[in-house]
Amino acid sequence: QEVPRKRKVRLTVTPPKVVKYSINGRIHRQMVREESLQAGLPKELLRRFPVRIKHTHRRLNVVALEIDASRSEEFCAFLNWIGLPFELGTRVYPLLHESAPMIQAPSLWKNGFTGKGIRIALLDTGVDRKHADLKERIVAYRNFTGFHGEDDVGHGTHCAGILCGNGRKYRGIASGAELICGKVLGKQGGESDDIVAGLSWAASRGAQIISLSLGGPGNPKDLMCRECDALAEDGILVVVAAGN
Repeated sequence: QEVPRKRKVRLTVTPPKVVKYSINGRIHRQMVREESLQAGLPKELLRRFPVRIKHTHRRLNVVALEIDASRSEEFCAFLNWIGLPFELGTRVYPLLHESAPMIQAPSLWKNGFTGKGIRIALLDTGVDRKHADLKERIVAYRNFTGFHGEDDVGHGTHCAGILCGNGRKYRGIASGAELICGKVLGKQGGESDDIVAGLSWAASRGAQIISLSLGGPGNPKDLMCRECDALAEDGILVVVAAGN
């Protein structure tokens, strides 16, 4: 993945006083400004530079800022001059070409374990079936929602790439597997009965593994849990995002 050129520079500043509240500047623009000033961020700093306050963080005791790249060098020099500690932000990516070696997947590939002959079902926001890294892997697709578009969120396509994308650089963990895709979620989430319908359909299409990277309120005896338990009893491995 090519790293885009930065037009904005992010950094965090440690103000001279205590940051009392964590505030999202995107939602509470005036509140985040007032909290930053209360924590001792100089008014002169905000007057002199076209700074946008992104967040305040109570536990870290910092204020996150954004400034045009063309003014960033001057801005950092000013922070040094007035004695405000700061840390430049770093860009973070979901880089499959690094995470796959981290779990030692290439050693399995060399020994012939590519997922060939395995059918994986992904029940998510859908998938872009025209994606060059995925179109040869998809053997079935169905939309269980009222939402249009194959993947209007992007999460399902992202997860599909991790599972069995067959790109040269961004290779999925099981790039030889076949993929069954069910769209059970949209931008506003989805309904449990649609997910259960997707689970039943995936099993009928020969899924040996089913991936559910989703979550919400529930209990071990609700509709989805009972269906997952029944599938497990039938020998189908259901992988659920336990952190959600």
